[in-house]
Formats: sequence, C-alpha cells, structure tokens
Amino acid sequence: MSSISSTYTKTQFLNDFSASTIAVDDNLLNKVGENMSKAGLSQTEIATVKKELVEVAGEDKIIQGAEFDKLFTKLDGHDKNGSSSSFLLKKSAGGVASQTLCGNVVDTLLQNRTTTTNYSVADFQKEFGNGEVNVGPKMLADLFQALGREPYSLSVSERTKVCKNIAFIAGINGKISGAELNELFKEIKSYDNGSKNDVFTVSTATAGKEQGTVSGEILNVAKDNFAGRVDVAGSALKAEFAGGAIKMSDIGIMDCVHLAALGVNLLDLAKYCDGKSSSMDGLISMLDTLDGQKDQKVNIETNYLNGRANELTKTGKALNILRKYLKGSADGVASKPAAGADQAQPATGSSQTKPVADNPASISGSNVVCLDDNIMDVIAGGGTAAKKLIADIKANRATIDQTRVTIKRDVTYGGTVRKNGNMYGGIKTGTPTAVTDGTASKQQQAVISELTSEGGWTSINTYDNQVFTFGRGFAAFGTLPQLLEEWFQDDNIANEFKKYGVTLNGTHIQVVDTEKGKVVTDKEAYQYIKEHIELQYLFVNIGEDPEYIQSLIDAQYTVLSTDGACVIPGFAANWEPEACQAAAHIQHWLPAIGWKTNNSAYKKCQNSVDVVRTAYTLMGKAAQNGKKWIKSGFSSINSLNSQTFVLNNSIGASHISHWGGGEVWKDVKALAGASIAISNADITAGKYSGKILIADPKANGKYYVLNQM
Repeated sequence: MSSISSTYTKTQFLNDFSASTIAVDDNLLNKVGENMSKAGLSQTEIATVKKELVEVAGEDKIIQGAEFDKLFTKLDGHDKNGSSSSFLLKKSAGGVASQTLCGNVVDTLLQNRTTTTNYSVADFQKEFGNGEVNVGPKMLADLFQALGREPYSLSVSERTKVCKNIAFIAGINGKISGAELNELFKEIKSYDNGSKNDVFTVSTATAGKEQGTVSGEILNVAKDNFAGRVDVAGSALKAEFAGGAIKMSDIGIMDCVHLAALGVNLLDLAKYCDGKSSSMDGLISMLDTLDGQKDQKVNIETNYLNGRANELTKTGKALNILRKYLKGSADGVASKPAAGADQAQPATGSSQTKPVADNPASISGSNVVCLDDNIMDVIAGGGTAAKKLIADIKANRATIDQTRVTIKRDVTYGGTVRKNGNMYGGIKTGTPTAVTDGTASKQQQAVISELTSEGGWTSINTYDNQVFTFGRGFAAFGTLPQLLEEWFQDDNIANEFKKYGVTLNGTHIQVVDTEKGKVVTDKEAYQYIKEHIELQYLFVNIGEDPEYIQSLIDAQYTVLSTDGACVIPGFAANWEPEACQAAAHIQHWLPAIGWKTNNSAYKKCQNSVDVVRTAYTLMGKAAQNGKKWIKSGFSSINSLNSQTFVLNNSIGASHISHWGGGEVWKDVKALAGASIAISNADITAGKYSGKILIADPKANGKYYVLNQM
C-alpha cells in the first residue's frame, strides 16, 4: 500500500494482509510502541495494542490466515466512525491531517509484514502427476546438505528426520509415484506454518528481502530428482531399424538375460528380429506390449529437469540392447539410430548428458587407471600422483551404470524395515562347470540347489550385521574374502575392479575412499562399499557381464567345495537330501556351529530334524557362553539360564521354513506336533529344561517343542 486513504475497509485490509504473515516478536512490539509514541498516543493505548497483537498471534506468535479477521476487529474497536466494516486511518483538525491509532498500527504492520509465495496441491499435481521422484542416496545427500545451509540451518537430527521420512515414502524401490506423491505433498506441507491444508509457502519476503522456506527447498530438491517420460514413436523405431537385422546369437541372448524378467522369450525375440525388415512391426508391438501402451510408442524414463537421459524404463533398456546388436542394411548402408530417439530434450540452460553405455562395467572412458601401477601404494604416497589417481577413480565411478538393474533400498527383513540396507536378488540362472561336467557329486548338487535360497550368483545384501554380502551368501566377515581371492585370480576381473579403486591383497580387500583421499581395508572397506551404492552396482555389473559370469559362478563353487557348504563329510553320504541340505545351509549361514567345526556332534544325526536339534543346541550353548553373535537370536537370558533354548523368529522358523525347499520345516512340525502356549514363568521355572522352543510365527506365545541333542 503506497499511501493510506482516510477510510480503510475490511476488504482492503484483508487484501493487503491475507497473503502475508506477521511475526509478533519483541522487535515488532518495540516498533509498534515507538511509532505510536511518536504519534502522541498514550502509554495506555500502546500497552492495549501490544496486548491485542499478542492475543491474536496466539501460541505460535504469528498472525496469519483467518487471524487477520480477528486483528481487524481488534483495531476497529479503537475507531469511532460507527462502522464495523471500516475504520479511519487519518483525521483532520484545523486543516492538519494526522494518523489515527488504527492508521499508525496499520502503517507499522505493513512495513513489517512477510509476504509469501505459495505452492498449491494443484500446482504439485500438475508438475509431478505424470512421473516419479527418484529418492536415491545422492538426492538425500543433496537434501541433507541444502537444509543445513542458511537460511534453514536445520540441526543434524532435524535434517536426518526429513530425509528418513521421504525415504520411507519412497519405500524399497526408491521412487515416489502415483498415490505416494500425495504423501510427499503432505510431508513437504508439514514443514510449513500455514493453516491451509492444500497450500504451503515456498518463499517469503520481508522489507523487500526474499528467502526460501524449508518446504520450498524440499520441493526444489524433489524437482531436481523428478523423472518424466519421453515417448519414442513406432515410426521413429521403424526408421531406425528399417533394412537392418538384429543378430542376437548366443552371446546376444546372454546379454539380454534380464529381459526374461519382462516376460520376453529371448529366442522368439531373436527370431522376430533376425533379418526381416517386415518383422520390425513385431518388434515394435512387443516393446509396446511390455510398456503397456496401445499407441505404438515406447516410453523411456528420463530426468528431464536436469536434461539427463540416464535412467531408462525396462522397455528402454530392451531397446538399447537391441540397438547394440543392430547390423547394417542389405545394401551395405549401416542403420543409424533416429536422432534423439532415446534421449530427452535438455532443460533450458542445461547441457545434454549422454546415456551410460550398455555395459559400463567394462568401460572406464577416458579416465583409465594405469594398470601397471600399484594404485594403493601411489595413493598412500600422497602428492600430485595420488590426487590425479583419486580424481581418475572418482570419474570412473561416475560412469557406473545404476539403471540396468535395481538394487532395492530400505528392505524389510525379519519383519523389520532395515533403513540404510540394500538388497538385490541377482542372477539365479547358470550352473557351475563342475555340475555340468559331472565332477560334482549328487550331494553337492543338492547343496547347490539349496543355496539358491541364499540369493543369486550376483545378489547383494547390506542390511544385516555382515555389512556386505555378495553372491550366494558370501558375507564380508565370513567367506567373501575367499571368494574374492578366487575370483580375482582372473587378471581381467582384477583389472576391471582396479579402474574403480577396488583391489585385493591376499584376502584383504582395499578400497579407495575418494572423499578422504585414502585407502581403507577389510571392515572399513566393506563399510565404505555399504555406504556407496555405486560400488555395489560395480560388483553386480562386472559379475553379470557375459564375459565374467561363468568365472564368478565357478569361483563360488570352488570356495563352497573346498572350504564351505559343498564339502560333504563321509558320515553324511547316505543322508536324505533335505538333511544334507539343512546341514549345508547351517554351515554356510553360521560356520561356527556347522558340521565342519562340530563334526562329532553332527555324526549322531539320522535325519533333518536331528540336524536342526543339533544346530540349535550348539547355538544355545554358544549363547550361554556369552557369544554376542548368537545371543540376540534367543528370546531372553532367563531362558538360557534355565537350560531352555527359546528361539525367536529371527533365527527360528523364518530360517528353517525354507531349508530343503520347505521339507525340513515340515519334518520339524511333524515330530513336534501342534504348537502349544507356554508362559515366560513356565520357562523361567525350568519346566522345559533340556528343550528347544521354536516360536510359532502364526501364533504369538505358542511354541513348537523339540528335545535338545
């Protein structure tokens, strides 16, 4: 309001203030008092106005929204013009105009109000409704850092809470889309002081100085990580593939193995595309079906706000693999991809970043590390050479493809959502050479079959106390060092990892910490891998490279058959398959209670239930002896002191239920009979001394009862 008129209506008042907020703090109250005093108003009037401002502001000490209605009524109470819908701002006496009490207060409030720029739920839906927000480690790190800067300056705990809440909305797939976007809007809104449910403030301005809000900054980071979709029309694909042929062969089909999860018969795919331009219609139809479209278009996900085309839909990945095997046309002219067919248009003012290569695990671009150097010695030596090497490794890591497969974040395990824990199921197809050529015994083949429940050949797990597990249950503090030693004997594989700052010294893993500029080893190295998902993708990408997958499978079998679960003791030669599978599973899961270390104990076993009883008896005794690694699997110390081993679901039924394809759990229940209700008092009193109690996962307070071995 540039000038104050004589009569000031309620409509004008609300127009001037309704989109504003007024912080009723000591600073404002002092200014109100000073201005009223200069205007010759009494101390009684000043005290009354201050009191009214505090009353209207309430507990949050902010006047906003409907509270301006109350403020108008309070000010109007000081006016004598007889109208409840207006008051005087000026009065005239002897030809001299002066401010009224109302005019003086209004003038002060106008100079000290905070105007706001709002963002409505309609704005949010318009901008985010057709895509998804990618909530990855980088996004959360960017958000955490942004909220720590001025003017927000949130504490570490406050910033952590914001990041955790948004990660929780994203769930295990790390993406917020569909109905989850409504939850994201509510979460952003929760950091706003506004009273309207469908609007939050993104910026404020006081006395001409504008600054953003916490809600506005969260919105900005969400925008930066928002992925829309780009359509590739069937006509563009026809032009791209016309006259050419896709020569898949066996190698090509292996390269496409992940498409099997999309429901594509790979042999049919090769047949469709091999040498007939007319079958391009079939190709487009197939891609179109995968994408759920009806208009002969293929959707490719892309972060269009930053102009990056670094994330593809499953259909987009299929298309890129097919392009890889596209050969020239019959007349000798090579087919070329249609310009821009798989890339988004860059956002204004940004540069387009090319999509990562199909097989980035074996490509390091222009930043190839000199393989003749002992890179860890160079880095340990410091100086210019170390800085250059660290910069190269950091650049190489930036090329690691995190879109070809999905490592799930914040997985649920044992009924609990494990924050900062990742999981990837890995490739399950593939057989050790020893199995295909008949070298492995039938018992060993049964064990290999059993270990499929421990994930795939390239599975990843970072959600438990083993920190980092790779392949079929090879854990950092278990047999993973032996697996890496075996696998890295192939110089090609060792050199691939070296480009990204990962090496092996005997069985000791070494990783370059590019943030701190140093080399970390063993436990610290595995923790670093857990905290840097790009390195988890590195293991998966190299492991699933068609050139290296068989060597990884054979390395895992070698470790299992020389010092692991596939070493079958002579006394188990005639065991039933599920008994052997259960014992091997235990050996692989917890070697300290396995049949290798406890040979004499397992010799007494005759069947799968005996194996279970032996394993949990050994575990109970280990817990009694203070072994922290197993004590948490039992329900209480009291149960141990009373010689009763009470298993909770974390090591009980949740484990046994999938041993031997479920046959072991059937055997246990058949021998134990129906689960029964048992009180803690009964356990403490020793009524079940010498027993193993396995918690019934379907009935709280009930247990299956077995004798200890």
